[in-house]
Amino acid sequence: MNEQDLWEHLWSVACYDLALSDAQFWRLTPRKLDALLKRKKVAAEETELLFGQLTAAVINFSMCHPKEPIKIADCMPSRIGKPSGRGTTDHYRKLDKKMRQEIADSVRRTMQALM
Repeated sequence: MNEQDLWEHLWSVACYDLALSDAQFWRLTPRKLDALLKRKKVAAEETELLFGQLTAAVINFSMCHPKEPIKIADCMPSRIGKPSGRGTTDHYRKLDKKMRQEIADSVRRTMQALM
């Protein structure tokens, strides 16, 4: 990526994702832009966590609930297949691929509708 492409990418992220005007973007320092982008990422993770909690609760308490409750991380697209910090990823294999995909698609659709 050359310098012009990098600036266009940063500008597009600032305008689209952070809803900044051109003037606001050009007044930012790189450090301030980085801080705003980090905050945006935290906000997205918080939203994903909330939907993960809701989805897991709906699945675990539904009439057709799984034998073993699913974990919130199982309903978070950014964490599916990643270790939970408990030393194993076996609990991710309890959901079949189709169910994981349905959960991920549902969460993505809901999050996109909110943004």
